[in-house]
Amino acid sequence: MAAERLQTFLEKIRAELDQVVEFWLKHSHDRQHGGFFTCLGREGQVYDELKYVWLQGRQVWMYCRLYRTVERFRRPEILEAAVAGGEFLRSHAWAPPMDGRQKCAFCLTRDGRAVKVQRTIFSECFYVMAMDELARVTGKEEHQVRRERGDDWAVHAAVFQSCRRLCALFSPVPHRGRPNGSWT
Repeated sequence: MAAERLQTFLEKIRAELDQVVEFWLKHSHDRQHGGFFTCLGREGQVYDELKYVWLQGRQVWMYCRLYRTVERFRRPEILEAAVAGGEFLRSHAWAPPMDGRQKCAFCLTRDGRAVKVQRTIFSECFYVMAMDELARVTGKEEHQVRRERGDDWAVHAAVFQSCRRLCALFSPVPHRGRPNGSWT
């Protein structure tokens, strides 16, 4: 009985995930300027055109992770969406340098101009995670943050490691076969 119940829940979760992915594929892509609309109503209507970098990164990461790890999501449109989102991030996420430092914008206009830059590292974290996962699925060096950011790599490597440790805290599955999911 418990196995049947577990199977029922698994099927429900699978169906929900399929619906969510289809919703975002259908409604979130900005085909005019690139990137994704993330402020959507229940019927898919865009209610705010601002693009939050951390959400852009999250969507690229999710498309890539699903494409790489779940057979039914190895579809060309999912990979194409991830690549297009990654290109939008590469082109627009980094705000112009201020005080000799460069950071990712927190929020962008629809066409990719920085609206707000914050002191936190959330945008950089999701940017690095997205580009890391995109590099894994495409195998393209230009998607690797270290190639792209050059001098800033040391800073972004620290951000990346912090992000990976944070993800490990919430992941029930050890990453890369390491015991208890540790990153050290």
